[in-house]
Amino acid sequence: MFKHSFIDFPKLETKIINGKRYYITPTGAFYPSITTILSATESEGISQWKKNVGEEEASRISKIMARRGQNLHDICEKYLLNHKNPTFEYMPDVIALFSLIKKSIDRIQKIYAIEQEMYSDLYQIAGRCDVVADYRNNLSIIDFKTSNSDIEYTPEKIQKYFIQCKAYAEMFGERTGIKPKFGVLIIGSLDYGLKTYIDDLSKYSNDLETTIAAYEGKKYA
Repeated sequence: MFKHSFIDFPKLETKIINGKRYYITPTGAFYPSITTILSATESEGISQWKKNVGEEEASRISKIMARRGQNLHDICEKYLLNHKNPTFEYMPDVIALFSLIKKSIDRIQKIYAIEQEMYSDLYQIAGRCDVVADYRNNLSIIDFKTSNSDIEYTPEKIQKYFIQCKAYAEMFGERTGIKPKFGVLIIGSLDYGLKTYIDDLSKYSNDLETTIAAYEGKKYA
């Protein structure tokens, strides 16, 4: 059974503007989601993959992966909330993915937030964090990912995921006064197995600032 010590955060509404997701803060500010910011710069690997399979096929596969990823997140949330049968009525491929990553999930200790909307006034960004919890006795941002290719495991992709974790750590720290030090990436693939990456998020401060600045430059160009 997982232990919970949930922190009360304000509920944030979202709005899609020009295909980009924004969160509306309690003061009425519109902040772009960190995933929107990170997706603004597409990696060479993904660009090449789209060229290889074609835009239509890439779109079809992306939709399937997005749906599978959402279903996996739903199962993980139910499991972390101690539901008796979190995989009930889900498709076999999603259940297989959950069984694959469960080993890493079971290392999670006390949980402070699950699927939590957060924002930072300092960075003027927002997002929904998978989990904030103690992981191997360290307060951490935990992010679940799925993959059907080895693109997800490139250094560039892993760096982006840790920048995302760093953003969540800043949001959490700004709201609570306690900043998670580590990021934990739990990536499951039916083809490539389970990979768990842990890193010190202080290494990604400059990367986060550079990424936001690049997005703002493109946004207003």
